[in-house]
Amino acid sequence: MQHSELRRGNYVDTGKTVEQVSQIKLQTEPAGAWPIVGIGAIFYYPHMLKGVAISVAWLQKLGFTTEEVWPSKFGSYFYRDDRKVKVGMSQRFGITISLNNTQGGDEYMIDYVHELQNIYQNLTGEQI
Repeated sequence: MQHSELRRGNYVDTGKTVEQVSQIKLQTEPAGAWPIVGIGAIFYYPHMLKGVAISVAWLQKLGFTTEEVWPSKFGSYFYRDDRKVKVGMSQRFGITISLNNTQGGDEYMIDYVHELQNIYQNLTGEQI
């Protein structure tokens, strides 16, 4: 992962467990400075972390509970209670996120939970 992809609160895979980022800071040494990511009391270099793949279980964990199955049965839309954003999961098109009820609005292709968290915050100004 790149440190620019991460924000405080993002879920990441440490290789042993899935945890939330608690801080991001620079580790400075005489030879230079490198970004490090804090998860609890342990720090990682960003390249040591992996994204967590989006699944229905992860959508539910993040509060997406309302499911609208497509008439074709090849995908579904998921919403949080506020219905500001819709997440589409399709066997054909992959996973997308966009503002709900916006014709011609931007739609983003995503694969990982941290991408969902970041784009949701960009679209709504709120964290999940």
